[in-house]
Amino acid sequence: MRRAHPLPPPRPRASAVPWSLVPLLLLAVRPAAAQFGIDRQELASWSRTGALLQPRRWSGSAWLDTQLRTVPSGPGFQAVVWRAGANLPIANGTFLQPEVQFLDQPRGSTQWNLSLGALRRAQAGRVTLTGRARLDLLRRAGDEGVGEWRTRWQAQAIVPLRGALSLVVSQEAFISLEGNGWNQNRFQFLSRWRLGAVQLEAGYQHRLLRARPGQPDLAEHTALLATAWVIR
Repeated sequence: MRRAHPLPPPRPRASAVPWSLVPLLLLAVRPAAAQFGIDRQELASWSRTGALLQPRRWSGSAWLDTQLRTVPSGPGFQAVVWRAGANLPIANGTFLQPEVQFLDQPRGSTQWNLSLGALRRAQAGRVTLTGRARLDLLRRAGDEGVGEWRTRWQAQAIVPLRGALSLVVSQEAFISLEGNGWNQNRFQFLSRWRLGAVQLEAGYQHRLLRARPGQPDLAEHTALLATAWVIR
């Protein structure tokens, strides 16, 4: 009597694609550039430094940082942004993401951004895929009423390269809920290094910005630099 060969163990099922990638894929059907009548292009620089809390026994994280935004080819100073937020785990691979930002802009203009997002992570081999849906409330100095509401849809891929070096690619669309529709798009391409307790990022951002009435639409080419002290 023949001995039956044991069946091979079942292959683990790949994680589902993050649900918040779906709206982005639909938005990408129509090229972002077609949404804008670009009248102006600028070079910019965004530099961020701060602290990143990642406890070893907690799958969540928290951050506190500041970012200087400048436009060397234009008015120079663009904004200083203070930011605090967290990724709070609510299920396996799913996080709630509250965040608050304060922007100090030219001529004494200030703005508060209050955000609440839902983030989903999945693995595709060695690549980490992230989808995020986020609701923002923007409150500018002098605004009447509650403020301006918008949604943000982001897709991100983190590709490990060698050792502590990774490649990070992301695409984010901003959609106003005040009747203006799609008003901003950010595509980022950067390298990320983990050197002990320091995380470094350097890369490029292409930003399309639909301006307010009476102002020209903008395409911005931005150099990105970030340093974070990782606290375990």
